[in-house]
Parts: sequence; structure tokens; C-alpha cells
Amino acid sequence: MSVGGGLALTWADNGEHDLSHYVVYRGTDGTFVPDASNRLATVTIPSYVDTTWTWDGGYVYKVTTVDVHGNESDVAVLDGAMVTGVLTPMVPDHPFLSQNVPNPFNPVTRIRYGLTGRFQVELAVYDVSGRRVRVLESAEREGGVYEVTWDGRDDRGVRVSSGVYFVRLAAGSFRAVRKMVLMK
Repeated sequence: MSVGGGLALTWADNGEHDLSHYVVYRGTDGTFVPDASNRLATVTIPSYVDTTWTWDGGYVYKVTTVDVHGNESDVAVLDGAMVTGVLTPMVPDHPFLSQNVPNPFNPVTRIRYGLTGRFQVELAVYDVSGRRVRVLESAEREGGVYEVTWDGRDDRGVRVSSGVYFVRLAAGSFRAVRKMVLMK
């Protein structure tokens, strides 16, 4: 369903006790193979609003689950009958970056942030020396509240060591940093 400049996708909750998150992929036909080039989002709830959706896109969506050990499931295809719901994004009065939950964490943590309008967003993790470890998001986002999962891996997919890390949000002129502790 088209909502607020996007398409609301929902699917049945996995319900597994070791579920970490869902990964949403988008292609233009049902034969596309999910990979990093067509990964659209990582979410912890069984829904997502594709704000880049267009009427003429002809998109097909595939969803996988990832457990706390990093194992990714086979894909589920979202067909037209499963695209449902009405979702009005909550737009906060002020931009924010919340403290990650849980903190300390092992092996995954969730990071929430809010935007008051449309901004180019970069959400990235840095180590104590200031070296960028992982870019979690780098995209244009509408006003609303978002949640991203970090699995304790760097941009190459390698697990990082225990220690203190910082998550930094840059959205327009807004900047915020939070301290995170990874304990193994």
C-alpha cells in the first residue's frame, strides 16, 4: 500500500527466540538473487516502508531472517497480496540518536534515530581511535523514526573485537554520537 511517499510492506513475524533481524531486498523481477547490491533495509520488526518506491518501479521484494549467530535464512517473496497496511510514520519534533540497546551487547545491538524531515543520512560506527569501522546507513531518508541493527562486524563482514565503539549520526546539520560497548 502506498503511504506518505512510500510503500508499506508487512509480513508474518518469524517468532524464533534467536531472531536478530530481517533483511529486505528489492529487485525488478522474481529471479533476482539477494545480495549486498540489492539489499534495501535491515529491520527488527516484520514491516518496512520503502520510501524510494515508485508506481512504475515494478519491484519484487524478498525477505530473509538472520539469527543472533549471523545465519541467514532462505528467502521469502512478498507478492502483491502480502503488501498491506496503513502506516503513518511518526515524525519527531527534534532529530535524535538514542542509546543503543542492549548496551553492553554481544553479538548484536539496535540503534534508533529520528529525523524531522528529509535528509541525507550517514549512520556509522567508529573505534576509539576514530577509524570508521562500519557504515550502517548512507541514504536519503524521510522524516520519521528508524531502527538499525549492528551485528558487531566491520564493512568487510569481519567480527570486530571487544571494546568501546561509537555510533555517529549525521543528518543535515544534525550530528550526534553515542558510546557502545561490545563484550564477548
